[in-house]
Amino acid sequence: MDEATNREPNNTGMRSTYVPCAENNLGKSEDLKPADAKIFICSDTHFCHKNILIYEATNRPFKDRDEMNEAMIQRWNEKVSKRDLVLHLGDFSFGNKSRIKDIVSRLNGRIWLLMGNHDREQHYNWQELGFNRTIKHPFLLDGKFVFSHEPLETIPDGLVNIYGHVHGSKYFNTIDPNRLCACVERWNCAPIEYDYIKSLFPDK
Repeated sequence: MDEATNREPNNTGMRSTYVPCAENNLGKSEDLKPADAKIFICSDTHFCHKNILIYEATNRPFKDRDEMNEAMIQRWNEKVSKRDLVLHLGDFSFGNKSRIKDIVSRLNGRIWLLMGNHDREQHYNWQELGFNRTIKHPFLLDGKFVFSHEPLETIPDGLVNIYGHVHGSKYFNTIDPNRLCACVERWNCAPIEYDYIKSLFPDK
């Protein structure tokens, strides 16, 4: 499926729910990577999606999807090393399996994919396409940050929600006191270093 329907991707009506349990707790971030590696976060890359250039024309100033793909791959690899871990919060690509596999093979780092609404529609075996892990539900990291595709309906006290899905929607700020939008449109179409995100919420 190279193109999905013409639905506006900034649908603000969808929400996630975080269920506290051992399965949804990834523990401490330092245990997920080598000591000399970093963790990066991103969401909603929408590789190969032609219509996203219409929906997000201001934030994706590319002439076509090929230029967009190449720019995002370059910006990703300029920040992420092969030893790093990238937590992708969903809606990775609208390409077919061979195109997705090719893009993943060109990206640095180990990639864990939290399934987004479009990823769930595709019914692919994502590990066969090069992802190191797939996650189905919102998860907790470092006892403080809840990662989800859609923004949480309710953010538990003391936690910070890192989410995607809404792209450049005017109804959501990039940074709020207890949440941050990781959609690539808000971060120059590149992943964000997790340590930087943590520095934004020192008192939470």
